[in-house]
Amino acid sequence: MIEKLSARTARRIALAAQGFGKARPAAPGRRHVLATIEMLGLLQIDSVNVVSRSHYLPLFSRLGDYPRALLEDVAWGPKPALVEYWGHEASLMPRDLHPLFRWRMADARAGVGVWKGVAKFLNSHPDFIAAALDEIRRRGPIAAGDLEIGVKWHSHFREVLSHDAVPGSAPGDLTNSSELPDLQAFKRRPVPGRSSLYLFH
Repeated sequence: MIEKLSARTARRIALAAQGFGKARPAAPGRRHVLATIEMLGLLQIDSVNVVSRSHYLPLFSRLGDYPRALLEDVAWGPKPALVEYWGHEASLMPRDLHPLFRWRMADARAGVGVWKGVAKFLNSHPDFIAAALDEIRRRGPIAAGDLEIGVKWHSHFREVLSHDAVPGSAPGDLTNSSELPDLQAFKRRPVPGRSSLYLFH
């Protein structure tokens, strides 16, 4: 038996699946922000600024007039719940997804596929990398944009982690930092290999 849907019904199903089928909360809070991001899977970070920076808009369209500081807090606050990584372009995603992308970090280090240029730079500029790491050790946790030499690309190799990549860490913290007592437990999480890509990619 073939079931048919009207165009109107199909549109309503598609919109509901994207989180538009629920009433907006009267006072959006942290749990609403996190639940919405978990439902969507990620927020693409984009500096396009016609109305507002693009990563603020999906939450507004689903939650209404929420405090933008809530997103900034769950992404970059003292207790971040999100990671910033190249999920779909530059993205904010739930922290528990971070281990699922370690195969891509390994590809970046090995120069597999689109990462050939990045790996070539890594291998051909050891002085640049050493200087970046030395600056972080000297200045402490720091955002990539505040480094005198840019290391934004370096996050693909897990040598330097943004604060949201590891629970409790700060921007630009190093993976061997003594300030991250739970880092080893985080790194021991099961990591899917390339053979498991169909599960999440």
